[in-house]
Amino acid sequence: MQRPAPAPQVVAVLLDDQGQPRAIIEDYGDDTAQIRFVSDVDVPQGFSIQAWTLPSREMGPQSLGVLDGPRATTLAGPDLPVPADAQLYEITLEPEGGSPTGRPTGPIIAKGLAAAQNI
Repeated sequence: MQRPAPAPQVVAVLLDDQGQPRAIIEDYGDDTAQIRFVSDVDVPQGFSIQAWTLPSREMGPQSLGVLDGPRATTLAGPDLPVPADAQLYEITLEPEGGSPTGRPTGPIIAKGLAAAQNI
């Protein structure tokens, strides 16, 4: 007997500044999220891609993790914020190894608002 795969609590389609889809984030609300890239993203030598979310203005942007290139990745950690409908998710280009300040510093590659999945 197989169990059904867990369903994400929210899904966000991240768009670049021309409105082209770049990535999809599925946040499961259990300290894991998955990111999949749906188009090529150029990462210059000496830079990393970092995923972020903004659960609230008071909390400020929270890192979901530094990615090992533009490929499907599971983001996990005990500190991932609880996902919510219309929560902002984004990907930025940061110095190699991630933001030196703990906040987004580089240009935004793509961003989007989450949609709650009432499954």
